[in-house]
Amino acid sequence: MSRSEEDTQKSTSTRERLNLTLERTGALVGAVDQGTSSSRFMVFSAETGHLVASHQIPVRTRASQPGWSEQDPRELLETVITCIDQTVLKLRKLNIDPTNIRAIGITNQRETTIVWDKTTGEPLYPAILWNDNRTEQILNRILKRSNTSDTTTPSATSKDECNRKRGKREKARENENANQSINQNEGDHVTKFTDELHGPKNPRLQPQHGLKNPRLFEFQLRCGLPFSTYFSALKLVWLRENLPSVRDSMASGSLLFGTVDSWLIWNLTGGVKKGVHITDVTNASRTLLMNLHTLEWDPYLLEFFHLPPAILPEIRTSSEHYGELEFSSLKGFSLTGCLGDQQAALLGQHCTLPGQTKTTYGTGCFLLTNIGTSPIIQPGLLTTVAYKFGQEPACFAIEGSIGQAGSALALLESWGIKQNQMETATTSAGVLALPSFSGLLAPRWRPDMRGTFTGISSFTLPEHLVFATMEAIAFQVKELTDCISKTGIQIEEILVDGGLSQSSKLMQLQADILGKPVVRPNMLETTALGAALAAGRGVGLWDNIQGGLPVWQPTTSDRFSPVIQKEEREDAYERWNKFVEASLSYQEQSQASQEQYSEETSESVDTLWPAKLFTLSTLAIYMLADVLAGKW
Repeated sequence: MSRSEEDTQKSTSTRERLNLTLERTGALVGAVDQGTSSSRFMVFSAETGHLVASHQIPVRTRASQPGWSEQDPRELLETVITCIDQTVLKLRKLNIDPTNIRAIGITNQRETTIVWDKTTGEPLYPAILWNDNRTEQILNRILKRSNTSDTTTPSATSKDECNRKRGKREKARENENANQSINQNEGDHVTKFTDELHGPKNPRLQPQHGLKNPRLFEFQLRCGLPFSTYFSALKLVWLRENLPSVRDSMASGSLLFGTVDSWLIWNLTGGVKKGVHITDVTNASRTLLMNLHTLEWDPYLLEFFHLPPAILPEIRTSSEHYGELEFSSLKGFSLTGCLGDQQAALLGQHCTLPGQTKTTYGTGCFLLTNIGTSPIIQPGLLTTVAYKFGQEPACFAIEGSIGQAGSALALLESWGIKQNQMETATTSAGVLALPSFSGLLAPRWRPDMRGTFTGISSFTLPEHLVFATMEAIAFQVKELTDCISKTGIQIEEILVDGGLSQSSKLMQLQADILGKPVVRPNMLETTALGAALAAGRGVGLWDNIQGGLPVWQPTTSDRFSPVIQKEEREDAYERWNKFVEASLSYQEQSQASQEQYSEETSESVDTLWPAKLFTLSTLAIYMLADVLAGKW
């Protein structure tokens, strides 16, 4: 009897408690899952996809100012290493040999931005999280400089018309104050960028539907993403503009930038001594810096943001050999897979065919639909790389991102409203919610928006607020599916995962509001599973299988079908949409009033200067007279 078979016999009862069906230990695949709320390491059977062992550690998030969200990069790394070590100990307790781990993948919170010094390995600032909106002023500044009136002309724009507009822009730039060097440079780059997009070799695209925002669409044609505080490039600009240490390190050539995957891989593969500075295409496609068509860093985008290419990681595919671990109890084991967390969940749900869709209900809520090997640019939504395996063509996804889901319910809990009321609440009792506590993402892209409740009365109970928040999450998902349907892609059903998907109440509510089935698998850890799939493919674990991926899929445990009538669904959605529009209108009016007040205050201060000058000059004359009279 082989050692593997002996180990299997010794641990049969334990693995049965873990719901495993292994006949022998066999090959294993590991996955690091570094998310917004925790770090985890999980080990799966390469034969069945069942979870064998795992360890999880929460990570802390700090909000030093309203709208800011930061984490300690060192804590992210340390918790990942600890999770690996603890999982290895658990494997040994199960009499499973850790050397059966054939490959390790990494999946991570996307867009979160880290900068560090490659000579010391020390981060220069806390990690700025994906949901941090401190870059709102930078975003507005760039949008104001982009001369948006030139972005709404029809697609038949002639070369002469382009030249005329180019001349007007150049004349406008000549009249700018020379002291405004930063804004001046931004105007130059915007002009070059829009000229490239509008040239005769690249005719204008017509808007697809009413959600088109002309100020964002130009940029989106190149990188698949709209301007937003959400993505990494603006966070990197903020770091450069506000931290002398970042500017100095950038000038000296010692600065490295990366999302969480790059930071982890660089450190795990050796750090200062021999760390590999890379990212994969899925994470690179979330920076605003990668060309969606070449899958390389775009020189025009880098010039637009004034970023040197030397600070950027090398872009690699999602499934290949990156290097070996130099730290943890798995030293020498190969890293062969990397995916952003939402793309990993898409792969973990086996959404490998166009039209297949998954929604992850976590800190935020993220809906991704597989669109095949040709990117579709849809205003209001994101186009992102879903995965790329080796030399095969990249697979793309269209995505809608909702900033607050689990975090919204966590905020309610901090007010004393328990999340367990999710399952007992049956109605909102007329309360409507918009949980945009740090702005709205897709499809409205309003970083200035804040959370709103309406319909609260003396009869409102805590569970009504919980139910209204759940409804708002479900309504936003419907809003995203409606946008996707305008591309011609029809979604038949939604596969779900993430912590909030464990709420049967929310999943039934989602099915009712969508009017489509919602399918929840037994094993909800599809994010880590996707990273494990990419890693296993990277070492050829399933080369004998057509398509290079195993045939096992998460077993469906629950299927939620809509039970309300179409009229009820449409009435509820229309009522919520009117509430959202009213909330947005109020926010705009409030901002306009604040700006007007600031201007009036500034003007009133300016009108005081003549009086101040008269008083000062009079005082000076009296003092001079006293001096001449010999009194001083």
